[in-house]
Amino acid sequence: MWPSFILARELLVAGLKCLGIPSSVPGGAFYVFSDVSACGGGYLFTERLLKEPLIAATPGSAFGPSGEDYVCLSYATSQKRILEALERIEKNIM
Repeated sequence: MWPSFILARELLVAGLKCLGIPSSVPGGAFYVFSDVSACGGGYLFTERLLKEPLIAATPGSAFGPSGEDYVCLSYATSQKRILEALERIEKNIM
């Protein structure tokens, strides 16, 4: 994995953890699978992300019924955009 993706992954996982959203650390993918059960589940959380913070995400249920409490967030972007997304999640969702 490229160093820039490793840094982006660490930034996103740490930022989500600070917001109280536990996330698995992927070994090779460019996305994290985050437990948003405390926020209403994956589908509701992704709907809320689209409305005000304008963040696109995939509900975990797209990967099967066991993913209903999860959301899939990509970190294949700049660290600046990840920080902006985390700030918008904190401001509008949490």
